[in-house]
Amino acid sequence: MNATVLPSATHEPTARPTTDDDASIHRRLRRVNRLGDWLDTAIRVPGTNYNIGWDTIIGLAPGIGDFVTAAMSAWIINEARHLGVSKFTLARMIANTGLDAVIGAVPVAGDLFDAAFKANVKNLKLLRKSLHKRGLITEEEAASVRVVGQ
Repeated sequence: MNATVLPSATHEPTARPTTDDDASIHRRLRRVNRLGDWLDTAIRVPGTNYNIGWDTIIGLAPGIGDFVTAAMSAWIINEARHLGVSKFTLARMIANTGLDAVIGAVPVAGDLFDAAFKANVKNLKLLRKSLHKRGLITEEEAASVRVVGQ
């Protein structure tokens, strides 16, 4: 009789990312962090302590704006996949980006949602948490997701 192998209780894989060189991991992390900041927190709203990103600005373009920024967010998710995050974490990242794109496509209300939700910042936090759990980055690096104005 064949025994069924149950998955581990954790959602994180034990395998190293597809590029297991530490310098490569940190290069990828710097690139995704830079894009995530650019998309979600790059621009300080004058007279406030709040930042928005280019995701909000580009998303103002009807139709194409949210598609373009969702494609950029998909690149961050793909980099997370290359870094070996679990399918569960990838699903959460896809859900964040999908929600941001779908609701963001609604005129005016969607743009306000876009400015507040910050899917890329959320996804970067998920990525760093995953890498830290697997011992690929330090606790300080995991906590260093820069969220300006929050």
